Amino acid sequence: MTSDRTDAAPAARTPVPPQPAPPGRRLAEILGGLALASDVANGFPDGKAIRTALLAALLLQRSAAAERDARNAYFVTLLRFTGCTAFAHEEASRYGAGDDTGVRNAMALADVADRVGTFAMIARGVARGAPLAVRAAAIGRLVGDGRAMTEHAHAQCDASVHVATAFGVGDDLQSALRFV
Repeated sequence: MTSDRTDAAPAARTPVPPQPAPPGRRLAEILGGLALASDVANGFPDGKAIRTALLAALLLQRSAAAERDARNAYFVTLLRFTGCTAFAHEEASRYGAGDDTGVRNAMALADVADRVGTFAMIARGVARGAPLAVRAAAIGRLVGDGRAMTEHAHAQCDASVHVATAFGVGDDLQSALRFV
């Protein structure tokens, strides 16, 4: 007989020591695979994260920035997308009326300088399939609790830094991830 208990204590996490890319694999290939998985998890079009990383690197190359800066922009962008689902449970249960993807997509373009535009995106994108009262409550919690935006950003940054650390990515890239 199998147990369906969900109240069991979670297993203790042991830190994963940094690991270089496996022989024959480049870090870009591994992160590219993770980025493709994040596209699926976030409801993004296939290849969005990789295209965004390529665009970031290309913009720096065209601006005559150092090659190292363009390479770093590429990796920071790919790593940034690996953390997108780190807040999924809270997005679904607390802020999205069960729809974590809707919350992430609405928040992806949030601009603290444009509160009206950000609220409009949230109102259009969060909990779209929920009954009106449930949807209004979810939106109210998202914009009104004073914690959602900060917790969302911290969870994503922290998860990205953990992935970077696990692959032995340099301190400069890990530091940059904290500002994305």
